[in-house]
Amino acid sequence: MCVIMKTADPDVCHILPFAFNDTLDNAKKTGNVFYGVASIMGQEFFERLRGQAADMSNLGATDRAWNMICLNPQLHRWWSQAYFGLQCLGIEHDEHNMATLTIQFRWMPKIRRRVYERVKVSGRGNHWLHVKKAIDLFHRKGDPAPTSQEQEQVVKAFLSSGLPVLSGHIIRLTFTSEDGARCKEMLDLQWACVKMTALAGGAGDPELFSDQDPEGKVGAWHATTIEEESQATEEEDEAGSSKPPKPLDRPLEHRQRHPNVPRDQGLSPRPAPPPSRDVSPEKSKIQTEQATETTTAETTTETLRQTRTEQRHDENVDPWKR
Repeated sequence: MCVIMKTADPDVCHILPFAFNDTLDNAKKTGNVFYGVASIMGQEFFERLRGQAADMSNLGATDRAWNMICLNPQLHRWWSQAYFGLQCLGIEHDEHNMATLTIQFRWMPKIRRRVYERVKVSGRGNHWLHVKKAIDLFHRKGDPAPTSQEQEQVVKAFLSSGLPVLSGHIIRLTFTSEDGARCKEMLDLQWACVKMTALAGGAGDPELFSDQDPEGKVGAWHATTIEEESQATEEEDEAGSSKPPKPLDRPLEHRQRHPNVPRDQGLSPRPAPPPSRDVSPEKSKIQTEQATETTTAETTTETLRQTRTEQRHDENVDPWKR
């Protein structure tokens, strides 16, 4: 049954897309973009997971029970489109070599920008100010489920009690200690990708989740956006009018009304690393933004595209026979 709604006949959903390494071609593609994981999750996490997710000599390495979760078919589709995320809050081990994962359901904000829209990442009126305002408003409303008024579409889910599923709803899953630790890593990576997709305005965006990219929009968007922002920043620096936004003194306060949502679990992006000694702060900032934007955006796009192929997979597979 669905671990959230308790409905029968759920989809067996892969947390990290099974298409990451189901064929040699896909494993090679994953290896080409997987270095972005180091920017998102850290070098240690990247080294530990690379051998499982992008190993061409070990196809299907992540097609295991610790990378699967049972969800209602509608929730499965919404999860793949970043309408909500599952955040692992922690793992507890017992004396019987078992582990319990505490997972929190979180509806994601819909940033009113298209994912391929050019944005300004520094200087006056940069995109992050718009994102901050949107997130603040989202939290003040209680992290509600996304809606589309212009299309009169509503995104809602209900518990077995008949109450709606709210941000902060807690579920617990039990595994062996070894499998529990692996499942937590899968959830951590998926949560990071869902957050970035939502912050970029990609939640439910049909272009981002299309399996086809006939015009090479992804690569062209990355190249033109980075080049134009770099040139614009250099021109502002030369004119002496470039004033970067003030950093946030603390993470955004989470004003969620649901009692299960910690106040320190906001959606604010991580700050960029400090500049190196032999590079000026202005140039270092530009280089950091370019490198982080390229690697994380490519990884997120590839992850969500491959997640889309979940609908073509046999959802009735028994994960415990893997």
